[in-house]
Amino acid sequence: MTSEKPPENFKKFLTEKQLEFKMKVLNRFIDFRNNYIDGLPKRKGNAKTIA
Repeated sequence: MTSEKPPENFKKFLTEKQLEFKMKVLNRFIDFRNNYIDGLPKRKGNAKTIA
C-alpha cells in the first residue's frame, strides 16, 4: 500500500467543506435550540438550556 499524500489544494478544499458543514450544523442546532426554548415551557432549568 502506498501512502500518497493528497495535493495541498485538495486538503484545503476538504477543510473548507468541513468548516462549511460544521457551520451549517451549528447554525441549525442554535436555531433549533432557540425555537425549542422559546416555543416550549422550560420544565427543567438545566445549565445546558441556559448556556
